[in-house]
Amino acid sequence: MRRVKAGEVDGFEPIVETYKKQIYIYCCRMLGCKQDAQDAVQDVFIKAFTKLHTYEAKVSFSSWLYKIAYHHCLNLLRKRQVRMRVSRLIRSTGHADSVEQWVALFLAATMMVGSANVYAASNASTSVPQAKVAVSTAKPEKTSVSFDDRIKELSNKLKAGQMVAYYVADQEYNRLDEIYFTSMGFVNTKYADYVAKAKALNAPTLTKPSDLPKSYSFQNAIIYLKSPERTSSLYEKLDKELRAKAASGEKFVYSDIMKSNEASAAILNFDKGKVKLQVVASYIVPEQPMGGTPVPQKKPNEKKETIVINGVECIYTTDSKGRDHLDWVDEEQQIRYSIWAESAKSDVLNYAKKMIAK
Repeated sequence: MRRVKAGEVDGFEPIVETYKKQIYIYCCRMLGCKQDAQDAVQDVFIKAFTKLHTYEAKVSFSSWLYKIAYHHCLNLLRKRQVRMRVSRLIRSTGHADSVEQWVALFLAATMMVGSANVYAASNASTSVPQAKVAVSTAKPEKTSVSFDDRIKELSNKLKAGQMVAYYVADQEYNRLDEIYFTSMGFVNTKYADYVAKAKALNAPTLTKPSDLPKSYSFQNAIIYLKSPERTSSLYEKLDKELRAKAASGEKFVYSDIMKSNEASAAILNFDKGKVKLQVVASYIVPEQPMGGTPVPQKKPNEKKETIVINGVECIYTTDSKGRDHLDWVDEEQQIRYSIWAESAKSDVLNYAKKMIAK
């Protein structure tokens, strides 16, 4: 170990050979997928190597390595869980075409841990009475009803501005053993209505330039609701009550419907014939500590370039298998902005120039 820390890279190979089988078995147990485990093992050892200078002999090397593997797998599970919940709920809403696109946008813009969001169309503000936080038990009509079906039924009960918490007491389905939220946001077909609703919900602001790129027209604005943070008293209360209810034997429990007073993200949709341009703003959510150094995901179909617009550094990503996008963060590092369009780089850059203040 001392030789490796001193710079003898070849000395790390015997370490990999010694622990790779143990780490692979551990990752398999956490992830439940051999292919994911194989990829995870590689990432774990890369992280271990890049952070080897921080290792101290006060703890065993195996314990230190397992800690890195644990946090890495936990992060992968969170990402997987979010994608599954959001995509399933989206398919249940009947808005698959437009919202499926949003899933890719939102997951790229911010890591939404422990929540899923759908939306309700609206031309004006919707007022929803505040509901008390109390726990009910799901009682499906048939024992064959899946957890996905129950979540779909639950989300279908929501009106704009409402959310509900649920818990699935099933280790295979809910590997992270966490409570989750599903909510119904807002869609405004008038920009002025969106501005008013965004202000009321403290949503990240998106400005529609007075002169849009040529031939584009505004379609709608979507506001996504914010789920309670894990450190909040509301989250802790719900977590405790849902688990207590599940302890009686029910596999699926949920809270009463609640009103949400905050938003987590917003999106403006523009069309130019078949070309769709989407502008996304989302509050930056810190990722959970993983241990080691994050390893960028390899995407051979993507090519990135840095572009400075009005003094702001932006990253333009060309995706041969999807839509291109331009990304940047605000000066306070609190909001991430993205503009997405397929094969319309000049339009994306023109919009960004109008949007980013000099």
